[in-house]
Amino acid sequence: MKEDVLPVLQRIKFERGLDEFQLFSIEFLINNFTTIIDFHETLREKGYREQPYKIASLDIVLYYIEIALEDGIITEDEKRQVKLMKRVFDVTEGDFYRFRFHRLKFLSELFLARLYLDNKITESESLDKVALQDFFDLSYDQFLELTHNFDRKALLKDVDVVQLDTFMTYNEFWKIKSEEFIDPMNEEYTAAYLYSIDEKH
Repeated sequence: MKEDVLPVLQRIKFERGLDEFQLFSIEFLINNFTTIIDFHETLREKGYREQPYKIASLDIVLYYIEIALEDGIITEDEKRQVKLMKRVFDVTEGDFYRFRFHRLKFLSELFLARLYLDNKITESESLDKVALQDFFDLSYDQFLELTHNFDRKALLKDVDVVQLDTFMTYNEFWKIKSEEFIDPMNEEYTAAYLYSIDEKH
């Protein structure tokens, strides 16, 4: 196994409560790894290639991603390392979203909260968003679901949508902006305001 991933694997070994399969996998990668094919063959010989171990494999990669995200930035080395871990543990597109969505959502929102702290997204932060999307193999629409609430809060603070590195339709934008003026106790005013928006645009 490449030396630059070994410190993270060591951390996972000692900091996480691993099951038998996970501990075997981590120790093999640290001490005996030669090729991905060799690793997969070893797992098959041990009977570790059935569906229950698929979930445990995802958790190992999620541990790795969590450590990569903890400092609030995503480096080129971390992109490469996570890609390698997904190959090693045979993670395919849609696996995280299907089997570990709540964990994916939690880790993503922790990271995004840092990026949106000043209610704008810089060029480098935009690249971090792309990397985050790639970490979890999310489609464009799936990723927008995760960022929507952060975009919404920023827009309600009068941040220019251009500064958010996001996409939304005209209707979505004005639906959010109209929340600033909606008074649930004054339905006539609310209706008039929304009508005025439509007339202007």
